[in-house]
Parts: sequence; structure tokens; C-alpha cells
Amino acid sequence: MSNTPILKPVWIVYAIILLLLYTVFHNSYMNEYLDNAWTLSWAHGWWTNGSVYDEVFGYLDGDGGSSLFSRSYVFLYGSVATFFGWNRGVALGISSLLIIAAAYLWHQSLVTLEYRKKLAISFALVLLLLEAFYGAAHKARVDALGFFLDSLAFWLFVKKRYLFAGLTLGIAIETHPYAAAGGFWMLAYLFSIRKEIQKKLRQYLRAFLFFVAGLSLGALYWWWLHGEYIIGLSALENRLTSNAWWAYYFNFNYSWRHWPELLMILIALAVFLVRKEGRKKDRFVLPFFVSVVLCSLLIPRGNYHYVVYLYPAAILLILVVTESLNLLPHLLAGILLFQVPQYAWLFYKQRGYHHASYMSELKDRVPRSDLMVYGHPSSWFALHNRDFHAYGYFDRAGISPDQWPDEFLVIENREFSRWGGALDLEKGADSFEKIPITQWDTWDGTPLKIWLMKRRFVGK
Repeated sequence: MSNTPILKPVWIVYAIILLLLYTVFHNSYMNEYLDNAWTLSWAHGWWTNGSVYDEVFGYLDGDGGSSLFSRSYVFLYGSVATFFGWNRGVALGISSLLIIAAAYLWHQSLVTLEYRKKLAISFALVLLLLEAFYGAAHKARVDALGFFLDSLAFWLFVKKRYLFAGLTLGIAIETHPYAAAGGFWMLAYLFSIRKEIQKKLRQYLRAFLFFVAGLSLGALYWWWLHGEYIIGLSALENRLTSNAWWAYYFNFNYSWRHWPELLMILIALAVFLVRKEGRKKDRFVLPFFVSVVLCSLLIPRGNYHYVVYLYPAAILLILVVTESLNLLPHLLAGILLFQVPQYAWLFYKQRGYHHASYMSELKDRVPRSDLMVYGHPSSWFALHNRDFHAYGYFDRAGISPDQWPDEFLVIENREFSRWGGALDLEKGADSFEKIPITQWDTWDGTPLKIWLMKRRFVGK
């Protein structure tokens, strides 16, 4: 018996909630998240002075900034921000549109793979609601663009547009190396149609050549943008740690909130493996899930953000199993009851924060001068037209106190110690005096202080 009539009201509820989340609460997720300024400042640096390194946070060599990857991000986000303004709302708007477009592409891909329409619609809605993707849609990081390009490449691949699929995958990997996950998705699809490949071997060999040609064009694109900085690839070794799954479930603040998701994945996997009928009917979902597990092992980047490249397989596995048990409406309702209260609590806790007002006040209160400003990362949105550097800059850039400016301003907020500001400036404690300028309470009642750091004996 079809449960589509029951699903339609659930889809409408999803649509309403998603509309609210992506519009009314568009600028309310993780208010002072440091990566927003970190990543967007790369684009600003390139568009304003041609810099490919991270001059705001202090990654001045190796793989810092957009020297080795992410120039496609710089082109897209920077061109839009140059026109509409270098503010957080603009960057989050781009990310949101990219994730919404990616959800649509996944809907189209699943329809092409002959999944039922109701499952494809449910997949897109769940993707947009889960925090892994909602977070990517509401941060200025490169993840939204990388995931969109991978989704586009996969759609082109299943539509047999192999040249453009290879090219798009190449551009995705230029955006972020973890976007190589898109290649694992494609391998899973090929494994699922291996019998057809055997029957039409010559046709698929020709397709393979087209794909390799497209991927080669993507490699040339990377070389054109980054070839002169290739020596920085040696620094990537320092980033190969842990596993994205592990990081998402066990290694960041409040990761325990995602344990129910892990439990659902494990239950769905067990049910799928036990039910032989399901394995015979669906030859894609298990290779797909295995492919992303292999991807996480072969690309050991222990950052929870990269789970966006792995989660489509988990979502599809859960939906396929629940549909086979005729429980799809129950699952969708359960996900709503699980996820929406979390967002409600987050927005309630941050109800006093208004980003534009906060940045405007900060801009007005920081003394206007040519002095360098050293502050918490979010301050960049207010002070990006000044000589601004984020907490930890001196340490990351390898700049000793005798090379610091003789005078500079410091913005100290509640994250001053946690984000490395206190430890960084402690090195200059004997050489600089700390002169208070002003202080006020911010939106959550914590103080924000502005200091003048002045060298005690200039020139000695």
C-alpha cells in the first residue's frame, strides 16, 4: 500500500520549517564561528591585493589561504561579495543557495537511478534539515561549494555526461581535496552496474576516456591556478589526521547530539544486510555506503565538516530501509522531532545577538587610526578594510615580539584565551605595556575590551 498521501502533509511541514530555517534564521547559526572570517578573508585578500596566503590568520606559506586549493571558492564568493559587500550574510547566502542546489541535484540523480519519486523528495528534504548540511549552508567555509560541485559531477556522471563529469570533479577537488569523495560515489555507481559494463565494454571504455579527458582538464585548471605554489603540498601531511566520521560523532563540542544519527545508520545497515530481498532490489546503496567509508579511511582528514561528503550515503541507506518497511513517514516525522528542537534551543540561546548591529558597534568603538588591530576572528567583518589580524596571528606567522609593530590595538573578548590570543601576546609581555582604552558588555553580557599595546622601549 502506498503511503504517499501520508507523506505529502509531512513534506509540507518540512517545507515550512526549511523556509523558516533558511530565511528568518538565515544569519543566526553559530554566531561568532571563527571559520566564517577565516575562509572569506582568503577571498578578500585575493580580490583586494592579489594575496594567495592567509594574511589575516597568519598562514603565510605552505598550504595557507588559497595557495594550493580553493581558488574557485575565492572567485565565486569574492565576486559576489565585491558587488554586495564583504559581510557574513552575503557569504552565508551563497552557501545556502549551493546546498539547496545540491539537494535538488541529488533528487535528480536518485530519480535517474530509478529510485521512487517519494524517496528522492524525502532525501532532498532530509538533507536540507540535518545539521551536517544546514551547518554547511550557514557557514562561509568552502564545504558548500565543494559539495555542490561533487553533487553536480555525480549527476552528470549518472546522466552519462562523462567529459563534463570529469571536469566538474576536477574543479571540485581544486575547491577542496576532500571533494575527491565524488570520485568514490562514481566508483560505487560503476560497481552497481558492473554487469551492464561487461555487456557494453567498448561503450564504457569510450566513456572512461571522455571522463579522464575531463578530469585532465580539471587537473590543468588546478595547475594553472596553483602550479607555482606546488612546494606547499608537503605541508598537507600535517593535516592528515583522524577520520571525519570519528570527528563528527566524538570529537567536537556537543557531538553527542549526533549519536542518534549514528545509531540509525548502524540499525539501517544491519537491517539491509539481513534482508536479502532488499539487497537484490537495490544494488547501489550498499556500494555507495562502503565507498564513503573507504573514502574516510583513505583520506584521513579529521574534521567534522567533511561529513557532508559522506552523509548522502548514510541518508540514502536509512531511507531505503525505512521505505522497504513502509515506515518512511514515521522516519521523516522522527527526524523533525529530533532536529527541530535542537535548532530552537540554539536560536533561543542566541536570541540577543544581531550580527549587523554588533559589527556596527564594534566598528564605531575601535579607535580610527592606521594602527594594526589584533582581535577575535569575527571582528574581521567589521574591520576588513583595516590592517586586521586574528588571535594567534604572531605565533602562526612566526613573528617574534621584536618584529611586532611598536603600537597596535587589541580587541579582547571571551574567546581571547581559548583561541590563542592570550598565549600569543604573552610572549611580548616584557616588551609591551597594555593600556586600556574602552570596555563594554556584549549581547550575552560578557565584556569586550579594547587595549593599546605599546612597546616600552622603542628601538631597543
